Amino acid sequence: MSAFPKRCTCCGVEYYPGDWVALAFCGYQDDGAGGRLELRHCTCGSTIAIQVTPSGLTDILRGDLAEVFENDAREMVGFPPPYCWPPKERRPVTSEESAESERLYAIADELRGRRPASSAPPLEAA
Repeated sequence: MSAFPKRCTCCGVEYYPGDWVALAFCGYQDDGAGGRLELRHCTCGSTIAIQVTPSGLTDILRGDLAEVFENDAREMVGFPPPYCWPPKERRPVTSEESAESERLYAIADELRGRRPASSAPPLEAA
């Protein structure tokens, strides 16, 4: 099932792919089921979302999205993102954080077309 046309539930305006990319980008949000939602601002000011699927992304966008998941995974277990300077000291990690980090790395690996969790550093639960 296609995400388009996407109708704003606030004002009723319909958006097609060309219209969608012209809307102000808000960001991505976890959909709670292992996927991502792309959020944009409708012209009325409301926030609307579409499901983002790896197969529908360009290689560049897929790589960028994988990097977002990898950075979230690193931060989850106390590793600062690669662009963080000066480096922060690593903090203790809970088993829940370790499991969530592995899930995020698996999503990133799937986006990059690799086997799940191949890029995850070894984690030690506190």
